Amino acid sequence: MERLEIRAVRDALEDFRKIRQVAGDNVEFRRNFRARVRDAPSALSIHFLPTLTYYYSQAGGKYEEICDVIEKESEREFTCGALEFGYGALLYLILKHLHLSSDPRGPIKCFEEIVKSPPLRLVLMKRKLLPYLLELKKLAEAEFEAGGE
Repeated sequence: MERLEIRAVRDALEDFRKIRQVAGDNVEFRRNFRARVRDAPSALSIHFLPTLTYYYSQAGGKYEEICDVIEKESEREFTCGALEFGYGALLYLILKHLHLSSDPRGPIKCFEEIVKSPPLRLVLMKRKLLPYLLELKKLAEAEFEAGGE
C-alpha cells in the first residue's frame, strides 16, 4: 500500500501540472490560484464543508467550464475571471482528490455525499486531503507569482 505522503506528492504534482498548463501565461489566473491554495489547508481544517460550498459560490456559473478545461488541459480562452478560476479550479481538484462516488463536476451531489458521510469518514477525508493541499500549496508558491492575496 502506498504511503499517504507519497500519494499526496504524486497527485499534487500531476494536478499542479494541469493547472500550470491551463493557466498558461495568464498572471492573474496564476496569482489567484496561488492565493486560494495558500488559504485552503487552514480553512478546510476548521470549516470543511462550508469552505467547499463557499468555493463553489465564488466560482459562480463557471464551475463546469473550469472543470472541462482542466480535464482537457486546454489553454483555450476562458469566459471566467481570475477569481472564479482560482476558486473553481481548487474546488474541482479537492473534490477529485477525495474520490467520492459522485462526479466532482457535480459539486452539489458531492456536498450531499459529504453531509451523509459518517463522522469517521469525514475525519479520514480531511486526513487524506491535508497532505495533498500542503503539497499543492508548496508548488503554487514556488511556481506562481504572488499577488491577489
